[in-house]
Amino acid sequence: AIAEADLKLASLPVSKLSFLKGVDPAGARMEGSLGGRVRGKGTLADPGVDAEIVSSDLRLGGRAVGPLRARLSTEGRSVVLKADLKEPAVQLDASLAWAGSRKWAARLAFESVQPLAYLGPGWQEKGVARLSGAGQIQGDLDDPRLLKGEVSLRAVEASTGDFRVANQGNVVLSLKEKTVTIGQASFAGPSTSFNARGRWEIGGAVDAGIEGHADLRLIKVVTGEVEDASGAASFSVSLSGEASSPAVRGSIRGAGGTLRLKSIPQRISSLGGEIHFTPGRVLIESVKGEVGGGTVTIDGSVSLAGLKPAAFAVVARARGVTIRPWGEAAVKANADLALGGAAARPLLSGQVRLLSGRYRERFDWKTKLAEFRRRADRPRAEAGWLGKADLAVRIVGRENLWIDNNVLRAPVVVV
Repeated sequence: AIAEADLKLASLPVSKLSFLKGVDPAGARMEGSLGGRVRGKGTLADPGVDAEIVSSDLRLGGRAVGPLRARLSTEGRSVVLKADLKEPAVQLDASLAWAGSRKWAARLAFESVQPLAYLGPGWQEKGVARLSGAGQIQGDLDDPRLLKGEVSLRAVEASTGDFRVANQGNVVLSLKEKTVTIGQASFAGPSTSFNARGRWEIGGAVDAGIEGHADLRLIKVVTGEVEDASGAASFSVSLSGEASSPAVRGSIRGAGGTLRLKSIPQRISSLGGEIHFTPGRVLIESVKGEVGGGTVTIDGSVSLAGLKPAAFAVVARARGVTIRPWGEAAVKANADLALGGAAARPLLSGQVRLLSGRYRERFDWKTKLAEFRRRADRPRAEAGWLGKADLAVRIVGRENLWIDNNVLRAPVVVV
């Protein structure tokens, strides 16, 4: 007997779809609903399905996605899916044999997809990344070992501000025998040229490396802690071993760089030195820079647990550095500091000797009270690693420290 059915989908929230549960990176939640129709006609031995799924209100990471139009139908002994997404521009064709060997295959094409834009505000602030290319994959539901495929990226771009780095030639990723391989990939930009390659056994070992030189502005794409950077550094770094805890080897060398961090008001200039990576450890050798008219030198090591810091043994020496902690306050100081102990709760110890200082900002009670209220109402940001450190720092200074404003003109003694 032949049976027929016609079902309309008015508004199905995507959060109710079981295959999306758990696939939700921080800040990249999928929101919206799906609509469409499902028509069926046939017998149990030879069913026929024709379904159309549409949506115009999807959002990923707070950013609009779509409109989406997909069609799922049966063709003989196979199920065929064709999907078209307008923004980002993605097209998907897939088929599955539901009788016999249960083989499946899929083809994917995408144009100028910006993955960081859909991971939430924290990622969007890092810069812009764009991917264009195509890929295909095939396998057998009864034998996962037959899974294989290839993705060819003809355009890979990363940019922040006026800095841009892009691939030189296609970047090819292949999957065969449960191993993902990235062939030699080359990238270039202003004062930047590097090669990358990699091999990952799914659920097992990794073997990857990157080598070349790069403009320090590229750091802004990697971390949001850097406000501005200039100069260049050469590097050669490799990862090997189990993917869950790979060994890092290599080095980074720089000279004449400039860096401005969001947490430090002064610019760090003439930045140079060497950082070496060995399995389980990072060695810092005479990293030097100029800050506030003085010099800073950092040496030491950081122990690693996988790729995360586990313990610190770092010393810093500052001479003649002028800092401006707030307003028109300026303090010149020498410092000998050490950061040690477990990364979960390190200890910052040492001595800061104040050489001179002036606080010249005019004091107004109404302005200061309003500022205090704004700070009290402001949401507290999560403390970074330094904010979690225990402090054992002695501050000394007996001369040349003054308050000089409309309220008071007097020397200050720190004991």
